[in-house]
Amino acid sequence: RNTINDNCNMTLEDLESVIRAETILDLSDITVESAEELKILSPFGKGNERPVYGIKNVEAVDIRFVGSEGNIVSFVATDGRKRIKAVDFNNYSLWIDAIKRSGFDCENLNGAVIGFSGMFNIDVNVYKEYVNPQIIIRDIRFN
Repeated sequence: RNTINDNCNMTLEDLESVIRAETILDLSDITVESAEELKILSPFGKGNERPVYGIKNVEAVDIRFVGSEGNIVSFVATDGRKRIKAVDFNNYSLWIDAIKRSGFDCENLNGAVIGFSGMFNIDVNVYKEYVNPQIIIRDIRFN
C-alpha cells in the first residue's frame, strides 16, 4: 500500500468528476420541441450520457425546498424575458449558503432573487394537461 501511495502522482483534482457542456444556451433556446428532439439520442446511460448544457448569468426566483426531506430545490430560472422551471437534486448545501449570503431567510424566500450560472440537462415537465420545458441542474455557481 505504501509503495502504491509513494508512486502515485494523482492530485485531488484528478479525482474530481468533470462535467463538460455541449454548448452555452440562452433560456430562449430551451423549448419543449428542443427537449423532444433530444429523445432521438436516447436511451441514455453509461456510454451515452444525457447532453449537458451551460447557462450563464441568469436568476433563480420562486425558490422552494421540496421532497420528503426538503433537500430538493425547485425554482424558476429567468433572464428577465423568459422563465423556465428548474430543479436541483444535488446542490442543497450550496443553495443554503447562497441564500444566506444574499441576506434571505431559508424559511421565508418570498421575493428572493439569486444570480447563478450552471450546467444542466433539458427535460420536459408534464403536469396535468400542461407540458413545459424544464432544466435539471447538474452543477451550479452563484454570482
